[in-house]
Amino acid sequence: MSFVNEGSNRATNTSAGWRPSSRQIIGAVIGILALIFIAQNSKSGTIHFLLFEFTAPVWIAFLLILASGAVVGYVLRGVRQDRQAEKKAARNSD
Repeated sequence: MSFVNEGSNRATNTSAGWRPSSRQIIGAVIGILALIFIAQNSKSGTIHFLLFEFTAPVWIAFLLILASGAVVGYVLRGVRQDRQAEKKAARNSD
């Protein structure tokens, strides 16, 4: 039995089981590497950022950097999709 996703010519065979996409594999590898980094860097360190200075475990700084990168990527992806939608709308209106 197969299902076809809307807007896609690719069929998904449900009897063959679930297969992760390349993005999911890369995300899992990054997540595993992040967990290893956290486990190995539990000592505290002084973190300097702009006018702020604080002492915290190194893994917290890494987690903050990782989260801020994810937020920037999410925002930029949305901006890109908005631009593509505007271009498509402009082409369709002509």
